[in-house]
Amino acid sequence: ANGVWQSPNIILKNNIKNWLKEKRLIGDWIDIVDARVVNFQVYFKILADKRNKQKVLVDCLTTLRDYFNVNNWQINQPIFIANVSTILQEIDGVVNVVDLKFYNIFDKDIESGKVYSPKELGRYRNNKTIALNAYNNKYEMENVNNVILSYPDTLLNVRYPELDIIGAVV
Repeated sequence: ANGVWQSPNIILKNNIKNWLKEKRLIGDWIDIVDARVVNFQVYFKILADKRNKQKVLVDCLTTLRDYFNVNNWQINQPIFIANVSTILQEIDGVVNVVDLKFYNIFDKDIESGKVYSPKELGRYRNNKTIALNAYNNKYEMENVNNVILSYPDTLLNVRYPELDIIGAVV
């Protein structure tokens, strides 16, 4: 609803279960469960053409908001950091991507007042150990071979694109 991921209700789950019952083989077992939603923020810094830095930054923000739209992502889909960097690099006016980081955020963000996935469900499994704020609900996400890994039960999601995609220009 409104571009924000919401868990399906019990009626939808029962309808899917009943439909799948007729399609399954004898002995197959079907469980329909909610996915863990891991909310994250994207921070990037670019080196831009000196003539129109602000326009280039706005183009980058808009492009990443479209890329990380929840409708474009699936459960267990990893984030390839090189792909995100390439998307930024291809924007007219971007000279170089200087920095690109991903932060896992959960519970309530005191500074913005926004509510994210609860800690039990929304904490990414490969966070760095030191919190980035005093509320212990924001951590930098570790990558493996330049990939933010997802898991079979996890949807990686930018919950508030207007707030959670943060850019800077040099």
